[in-house]
Amino acid sequence: QWYQRRVRDGKTVSLADLDGYNIAVYFSAHWCPPCKTFTPNLATVYQKLKGQGKKFEIIFASSDKNEQEFNEYYKEMPWLAIPYVDRERKLKLSQKFGVTGIPCLVVLGPDLEVVNPNARNRVSNDLEGAEYPWGAKPLINLDEDPSNIKRLRITTLRERGRNGRGCR
Repeated sequence: QWYQRRVRDGKTVSLADLDGYNIAVYFSAHWCPPCKTFTPNLATVYQKLKGQGKKFEIIFASSDKNEQEFNEYYKEMPWLAIPYVDRERKLKLSQKFGVTGIPCLVVLGPDLEVVNPNARNRVSNDLEGAEYPWGAKPLINLDEDPSNIKRLRITTLRERGRNGRGCR
């Protein structure tokens, strides 16, 4: 059991059920003011993408202090969650993705490779989901001004993760 469907219906979903999906792992907690601000915006984008038939799912990885807090906060969320009791799995995912602060939204492609190690700001600035799945955005538009090629430094998401530039 990697994660479960909403607490209210108690259904379990396996990773195989999400084959071909972009998956976002949402590290958050009810006691975190920035999380409480971001969660409704994320829910709005999520509902829009689901309404458009996008193969997209979010999995909540809670940093709440107890199961009661988790349950109360999770009521606001329309997506999947790692069961609160599975603290070890949440810890391993936090370590795997270099999460050191919340809120953090790690977006994975259908191949489960990281598309964006922290898409929070991208999503906050794209409430219509027009830039979904919020991959790396070029800093310089070479189509507009090809002379900028001399200033271009390419940094892969993998390099960003190794340099500790994940969620803080």
